[in-house]
Amino acid sequence: MFYDEFSISEQNSCYYGWAKRNTRPQVKSNEASRKRLNGMLAIDVESGEEYLWLSSHAQSDDVARYMAHLTLQMEERGVERLEILLDQNTTHKQKMQQLYQEELSKLSLQHQRLIKTKVIFTYLPAYSPKLNVVEYAIHLLRQRCLHHRPYNMKMEQIEKLLTKQLLKKPLLSSCQIINILQYIDDLVHCPNLTV
Repeated sequence: MFYDEFSISEQNSCYYGWAKRNTRPQVKSNEASRKRLNGMLAIDVESGEEYLWLSSHAQSDDVARYMAHLTLQMEERGVERLEILLDQNTTHKQKMQQLYQEELSKLSLQHQRLIKTKVIFTYLPAYSPKLNVVEYAIHLLRQRCLHHRPYNMKMEQIEKLLTKQLLKKPLLSSCQIINILQYIDDLVHCPNLTV
């Protein structure tokens, strides 16, 4: 299973700007004060299933909570071993794993059972987004839902739009997942290509 996060702001970003030749347009930004929504997305490359969680934050404790709930879902499906491939973001490291264990203990108490699914976190090489299947899905999600949305769309509407998109049909078809995995394999095994 591959995992990554993404962030969306309430206001559209400016993708293009007009400027005189050999100059860079200076566009004033209120980026810091914009409302943000963070998405946490995992994709099971065997089944093609996607697990989306939207949150106002994406700190280590938020990621740990997501991972604990994902583990519970996999436990309920009878999965004994779950390997999650993720990047080396600081929110995925030792603190997250410690918080993950605490969250898993809480869930075990709430559901009054021991969660037996063994989770292995495997870290992708640093600065290698091309090796993460979720990056391709996030790109498609942005293309389908966000690039051409109305400029005044509120965060609640964006959240409904994202949820509806994932319920409607998966971001990646099984054929696309196979092609992406083949591309990743080519990147890893071909020394001339840059990751």
